[in-house]
Amino acid sequence: MSRYVRHFTVEEANALLPQLRAWLAELRRLDRRLLPLGRTHAALLEARDQYNVGGRELSDYLALSIRWQTILATALSTGVQIKDLDRGLCDFPHRRHDCGEVLLCWQASEPSVGYWHGVDDGFAGRQPLAP
Repeated sequence: MSRYVRHFTVEEANALLPQLRAWLAELRRLDRRLLPLGRTHAALLEARDQYNVGGRELSDYLALSIRWQTILATALSTGVQIKDLDRGLCDFPHRRHDCGEVLLCWQASEPSVGYWHGVDDGFAGRQPLAP
């Protein structure tokens, strides 16, 4: 029985890369804006009995959070697995004729999908795709 709903061909994974690059870039941009706001609002929310929490900053934080979640959900709905946002490390479920279910492995610094690894092997088990 398969672990995954969708399996990508190498061509399908490569075709998704331009959109995936855009999603990853937007998620990283939102992270840079959310992290400082999150620290500020965490402290305010902890002391909410003493402060009137709300206003423009909290609205901005919530809007950015919702945007982040929406982009992530959209990306994940394609079947891609985002493993490390900072590196842009992603896996695509795939079936290889010689070893069954594996993951195509790509990171944003690479021009195209060129590696795969076993489902339980992780990045350390990466192997180049046969030419």
